[in-house]
Amino acid sequence: MNKRLSFSLITHGVESCNGSCTYCSAASSMNYNMGINLSKDLEAECRRVNAKNVEEAKFDFPAVEKRMDEYFGYTKDKHDVMKGSLLHVDLWGADGLCNFDSLVEEIYFLEDYCKEREWKLDPHTSTNGLACVVKEWTDFLHEHHIHLQLSHDGLGQWIRTKTLDPMDLPEVRALIRDGTIDWINCCLSFWNWSIFDNIDYYNSKLREIFPEVWSKDEYCSQELNNIYRKLYVKLNHIYDSTYDIRAKNISGKYRTRYYDSLKDAEIGNLAFRNRPDLAEKYNIPELAHVLDEYINQWYRVYAMFSNMKDDDYSLVPYKSYLMGQLNRYHILKPNQLGQAGSCFAYQRGYKNTNFVIDTIGEYCQCNLIDSAHQVLNPKAEQADYCKDCKYKYSKECLHCGSVKPADECSYYYRWNNLLESIYYLKRNGRR
Repeated sequence: MNKRLSFSLITHGVESCNGSCTYCSAASSMNYNMGINLSKDLEAECRRVNAKNVEEAKFDFPAVEKRMDEYFGYTKDKHDVMKGSLLHVDLWGADGLCNFDSLVEEIYFLEDYCKEREWKLDPHTSTNGLACVVKEWTDFLHEHHIHLQLSHDGLGQWIRTKTLDPMDLPEVRALIRDGTIDWINCCLSFWNWSIFDNIDYYNSKLREIFPEVWSKDEYCSQELNNIYRKLYVKLNHIYDSTYDIRAKNISGKYRTRYYDSLKDAEIGNLAFRNRPDLAEKYNIPELAHVLDEYINQWYRVYAMFSNMKDDDYSLVPYKSYLMGQLNRYHILKPNQLGQAGSCFAYQRGYKNTNFVIDTIGEYCQCNLIDSAHQVLNPKAEQADYCKDCKYKYSKECLHCGSVKPADECSYYYRWNNLLESIYYLKRNGRR
């Protein structure tokens, strides 16, 4: 009985990161605020953060081994039954690649762990791309068959790295090209909300990275075609939250355009809202309809991707995530709340295990923080305004406590309403 097993391993004690993304839930919980100076030598700066991570990290691999066996139900008596299982591991703890020395220790431990049990190891980690400039680190990825998620915000990347776009770094492009980076996690926000603007942005980069895929005159090898088809672009979003970016919009950018009235404006909360106050203040009418337009784009997504042809390379990397989102309508009964999600169930006390274990062998509330820290909303409590809402028990509203409830519900009600309408469209056979 070969099984696919999965969990996340987070480096305990690490609080330094080479990014300074203040909307990251770990940044709020663990004081991830080291950042790097982009005007200095990028490789040297990443090595500096790595050295700091080494000082902070704590390991107790015998405890981790014991916890993993407990979690997966492995005993020597079950060795033959579980032999051949595939163990998928996501490695976290600040930027996974800029915590390189910890990553090396964890990979060697996991390889030995799997060898003893005759399992296959499938390791992944996440990076914002900056540390990809260190060749010895990316060589290690190739040698040990480690795949990367690139954390990148598409047209909103300026909020994180200003004028430096990691997708223009030759080292990042090479890792996408050879399939090492097989996942891009884009975070849409109030200033960068358009699904289709970002698809156009990523396609402009992918045309340069995979020219053969896009050319009708050249042959695309099966190997390259497989790498491209496995690329997964997740157009994530900032939802109702209390995240506030304490920075200024230096260039005045909004979506794909620049506005003089926005130069040096406070970026503020990135959550999806209709903001008539900002529309009037900056004389940009679009700002009053951001959430409306975003929700409307999802109907367009449903129409386009439901009828998409398999050879439409311009849409291939996005279909799996986008269509998966539109299939998320699920209202639970009060006695089913333990099924709302692993982190939620652990935080609420419905389960005493979670899929996240840190390097001292303890369960964690979230895959971005270790067991010594709590998420911002440690019991995953809902806001008072949820009490009488018809979507109170929607799985979309029973989410991890990484985010404190916002003062008012804007995004979630509209999002649930969309999912419900798509659900009934599909049930009635309409596209």
